[in-house]
Amino acid sequence: MNNINIKQLKPHPMNKDIYGEEDINELAEQIKKSNIITNLIINQDNVIISGHRRYYACLSLGKKEVPYEKIIFNNKNEELERLLLENQYRDKTTYQKIKEAEVWDKIETDKAEKRRLLNLKQNTDKDSGPFRESGQTRDILAEKVNLGSGKTYDRAKSAVKKIDELKEQGNEKDAEFLKTVLNDSVRGAKDLAELESLEDISDKIKDQVIKKEIPVQKAVQTIRKDLGIVTDNTKNNDKKEGGDEKVCSKCGQKKSILEFYTGRSECRDCHHKYRENNKVDMFEGIDMYALEADIKNPNKRADDYTYEDIIMEIEAAINSFAFSVNRYVNDDKSYEDMDVTNKNKLLSSIDIVETIVNILKNKLI
Repeated sequence: MNNINIKQLKPHPMNKDIYGEEDINELAEQIKKSNIITNLIINQDNVIISGHRRYYACLSLGKKEVPYEKIIFNNKNEELERLLLENQYRDKTTYQKIKEAEVWDKIETDKAEKRRLLNLKQNTDKDSGPFRESGQTRDILAEKVNLGSGKTYDRAKSAVKKIDELKEQGNEKDAEFLKTVLNDSVRGAKDLAELESLEDISDKIKDQVIKKEIPVQKAVQTIRKDLGIVTDNTKNNDKKEGGDEKVCSKCGQKKSILEFYTGRSECRDCHHKYRENNKVDMFEGIDMYALEADIKNPNKRADDYTYEDIIMEIEAAINSFAFSVNRYVNDDKSYEDMDVTNKNKLLSSIDIVETIVNILKNKLI
């Protein structure tokens, strides 16, 4: 095993830009107990390509030498690509994924340009590569950094742009606040990034979010309501309803569109009162066939569902599943004893739960 004096090593300048300051206390404790250090990968100039956390952990422990593997790279893009690939399977925040995507975009753009010039030189009409396909760049980048859809990537990218602007302005608190929101809610961060300023948001809420004293979703909902932020969902719902207000089907009052969950005819207050008063039997009489038709509607996307919608539909599907199973468990019968109709109901309820879970995953990304 080759060792190198730790003072000869230099962190890669892009590592901090992508991954930021990272907590190395736990890693340092592990190294202290086991004295096991995986090789750091460095380039010909002793710049670290992989192993920055190990490097900082060893520095904190006062280590004089660390094991290493030296690789000769032909250019800076080769180094960056290796840096990204070495971090491919680590846990990353949404902010870090977007920063990775920015670097991947540069790498692949440079590759495509080189292919284009080579094709021109050889007088060929070959395509310069997948990153030049019209309208597909964001989807390819989103997939490359495991960020879901291209639409999610665009939303997160707009928030990261705002975060970086706030940092450049020296507004570290607002930058950290928006980054914390982004890492929990891409849609929420996108809505806040579109504000002219974050000054209208109370410092109390900002501090609570940064310190993780309140859930980000709750904070975002409060901010949306206080500042009257109209989300994409609300805009779509507003178009369907034809105005800024509609009448609640329960209390009969005319209220702002913001007081309704997407696709529901009763206002939020009436909806919550109903849930509170019907905790035990609230799913009795639900039309599972109508639910199935709704959840499988190809015209409905993940964006059309609120978290409240999803929670209710999951509970309804599970309720149907449990009811179907309990009928046979109580009679000491097996799945094979079920008639075709009930088997189909059971399988349908499982399928609905799976579909809703996938929708929830897409919303959380």
